[in-house]
Amino acid sequence: MLRPLLDLLAGDFSGQNCLENVEAIVRHHRIQASPGYRAAAHECVTRLQSAGLEPFITTYPATGRDWQWSNLTPQEWACTDAELWLLGPNGERLERLAWFAETNLSIIQRSCATAPEGVTAELAVVDDAEQPASWQGRDLQGKLVLVGNGDIHRMLHLAQKAGAAGLVTARMTYQPPVRPVGDLPDALQYTSFWWSPREAKGWGFVLSTRQGERLRQLVGQGPVRLWARVDARFCDGTIENVEAVIPGTSDEEVLVVSHLCHPRPSANDNATGPATVMETARVLQKLIAEGRLARPRRTIRFLFPPEMTGTYAHLARKRHQDIEAIKAALNVDMVGQKQDLTGSVLLCEYPPSACPSFAGDLLALVLDEVAAEAAPLSGSGRRYALFRHAVTAFSGGSDHYILADPSVGVPCPMIIQWPDRFYHTSADTADMCDPAMMRRVGLMTGAYAYFAANAGPDEAKWLACEMAALFPGQLHAALKDAADPEAVAGFRVDRKLADLKSLKRLAPVNKAFDDALDLCCRQVKVAAELELQRMVVSSGAEAPAPGADAAPQTTVEGWLAAADLTDVHPLRRAPGPISLRHVLYRLSEEQAESWRAFNAAHRVSYHLGDHLLYWADGQRNLAEICRLTELDTGERNDTWALGYFQLLSRLDLVAYV
Repeated sequence: MLRPLLDLLAGDFSGQNCLENVEAIVRHHRIQASPGYRAAAHECVTRLQSAGLEPFITTYPATGRDWQWSNLTPQEWACTDAELWLLGPNGERLERLAWFAETNLSIIQRSCATAPEGVTAELAVVDDAEQPASWQGRDLQGKLVLVGNGDIHRMLHLAQKAGAAGLVTARMTYQPPVRPVGDLPDALQYTSFWWSPREAKGWGFVLSTRQGERLRQLVGQGPVRLWARVDARFCDGTIENVEAVIPGTSDEEVLVVSHLCHPRPSANDNATGPATVMETARVLQKLIAEGRLARPRRTIRFLFPPEMTGTYAHLARKRHQDIEAIKAALNVDMVGQKQDLTGSVLLCEYPPSACPSFAGDLLALVLDEVAAEAAPLSGSGRRYALFRHAVTAFSGGSDHYILADPSVGVPCPMIIQWPDRFYHTSADTADMCDPAMMRRVGLMTGAYAYFAANAGPDEAKWLACEMAALFPGQLHAALKDAADPEAVAGFRVDRKLADLKSLKRLAPVNKAFDDALDLCCRQVKVAAELELQRMVVSSGAEAPAPGADAAPQTTVEGWLAAADLTDVHPLRRAPGPISLRHVLYRLSEEQAESWRAFNAAHRVSYHLGDHLLYWADGQRNLAEICRLTELDTGERNDTWALGYFQLLSRLDLVAYV
C-alpha cells in the first residue's frame, strides 16, 4: 500500500533542492527569539511561497516572562559583536582568542553586554566548577574564570558569588565511539544561557579545548590578562513560528514539525530537518495540484518552530478540540548527515508507550520500504539498504516529547540521525550534509504524512494487520533481557492493544475495520502466549510466577519526607512535559542545593522524570507509575521518583489527588 505512494513521490523529489535549502538556512544565526532566527523564518516563507504554498508566520511574545503551559519563552536577544583578546605584559593585544563576527559560537549565547569599553581582567582556572567547594578560598574578585564541561548556569552563579567578572569555557562533550575523548580539539561547542526570572545575567566566551589547554599552561607560568567586550542587548520582542498547510476535506489534520533554530552554522542540527520538510511540502503540493494525488481527507500542516518553545506556543493557543483534531504528527529533527563522516544512524523513534499510537509502527513500515534499495547478488529476493538505520524506543529530547505527552495526546514519532560526531559544534557545517540522505527522509516524511492524512477504513485495516504482524518480533526483542518476562509480556500486549485501538482515530465507525481489529487483537495475545512458551522450551526451566522478581518497593525516604508510594496519586496542573530549568528559582537557595545534592546522589537517567510524568494521570499511584516505567524502560528508582514528585508538588506543578 505504501510502495505506489513512495514511487510517485520519488519521481519529483530532489535531494539537491534540500541541500540548497540547507545552504540558505545556515546563513542565519538562528538563536530563538533573535533577529537572525526571524530572518531564517522569512527565508522559509519565501521558499515555501516559491513552492506554491501560502505560508504564514505566527508570533508569540518573547519577554522572558510569558509562559506557554509549563514552558517559559525566552526574551529577545541580539548580539552585534564580541571579542576576547590575550594581552601582553604592557596591556597590548597579542592575540584574538574569540570573535563573534567570525564565529557566532565563540560566545555563550544570550550573554549580556559588558561595559562599552570592555573588561580587562586576570584569568583564573577553576576545575570541577559545578562544585561550591572548588570556588571557596579563592581570590576571584573581578577576574575572568576558565571552566570546562558542566551546567553553565550553575558555574556562572558560583562565579558571580565569588565576584568574578565573567566566564571563559573551553569545553567539549565526548560521545564515544563517534566522538572519542580528545576529538575535535579546534571546534567550539554550542553553549547557551537560558535565563529564568530574577536570575542575574552574565556573559562568557567559548574556546576550543586546544585553546583552553594552552591558557591553562600559560596561567601555570604566571599571570594571564585578557580583554573582553560583548555588545549585546535584550528587549521585549517576538518569537516566530512558520506554518503552511495543504488543505484537506475535513476539519482534521496531520502535523509535520521540524525545528528551525540553533546558532550559525548548525547545518545538520537543524537546517536539514526544515530543508527536507520544505521540499516534501513542495512535492506534495505539486502532486495534489496536478491531480496525481487526491486531495487528502485531513489537512497537512507544516510547522517550523524554535525547538520546544514554538511547539509549546503552537499548542497552548489551541482549544482542546483543535488538539484532538490532530490525528497524527511527525517530528523531523536532524536528518541529513553523511554517515561515513558523522558516524550517524538514521533512526525511527517511537512515541512513548504511555501514548497509545499507531504512528510508530506506520513510520517503521515506511522506513522499511525506503530501505529496500539494493538487490541481492542473485538479483532476486528482498532488497536491502545502502545506509545505516534502526527503529528505537522513545527517548525524547525534541518536539515530539511534547506532542506525544499523554496530556496532549498527539501520536508523534521522530526521524533523526544519531549519534553525530559534529553535533552542537562549529564543525556542523553544510558540507557534512548528504542530499541522498535528505531525499530518503523526505520520501519517508511525505509518505507518512499523506498516508495518515488520507487514511480511511481500508488503510486503517491494512495498518492494523501490519501492526499485528510486527508484534512478535517486537515482543521477542523486549523480552531478551527482561528480569520478569511474563510481566513485560503483559505490559507489551496491553500497549499493543491500545496502539491498535488508536486506529479508530482514522476509522471511527466501520464494521469491516472493527472485525479486522478484533482479529489483530487476538493475534497479538496469541503471539505473546507462544513467545512465553518458546522461552520456557528454550531455557529448559519452568516459567516464573508473574511478578516474582519485581515486588514493588512502597515506602522510601525521599527528598522532603517519607511517604507510602501507594498513597501518592500525582496529577499535573498543566498539559505538556515539565522542564525544571526555569522553575527551580522558585525555591530558596538552600532548597535548590538540597535538590541538586539529592539528584546527584541518585544519578538517574536524564529522561526518567518524563517517563514517570507520562503515567501521572491522577488515577495511578506512584507505586504503579514506577512499575509501569520499569516495565517500559527497564529503569526504576523509587526513592528518586518520590523525591521528584515531592519537588514538583512544592513547585505547584503537580497536585496529589
